[in-house]
Amino acid sequence: MPRLVGIDVEQTREQTAGIPWPTICHPDEPDLTDTASFLKIWTLKEAVSKFCGEGLMLEFTRLRLRSDAQTDFCCDDGQRRWRAWYGMLDADTHLAVASTLAWSRLRWLQVASDYSLHQRLATCLTG
Repeated sequence: MPRLVGIDVEQTREQTAGIPWPTICHPDEPDLTDTASFLKIWTLKEAVSKFCGEGLMLEFTRLRLRSDAQTDFCCDDGQRRWRAWYGMLDADTHLAVASTLAWSRLRWLQVASDYSLHQRLATCLTG
């Protein structure tokens, strides 16, 4: 069955070593230095890799992200193209969703009204 979306969720952790930008940045992307930017880029690229079914076998340095808006991104590897969305579930939890479908065909449903991390769910359904 083909995938409709790839989703990644990352929790902010205290950074004890240097941020491994060379392992995830495309040469055309800016070299940022803060943990929040790293997790944003990582979460977006991991959502794309999950959508592709390649996971961490996909070279993140081949994926180029371009921002269309604060939360909307285009991602490509020179041959394929994806749409990605990024947001925060709470102050420490990063969420990214990737697909080849136009966002107009996806609907978000908030399942729980309690916003705690363990009870809040985001579900994507095709429209």
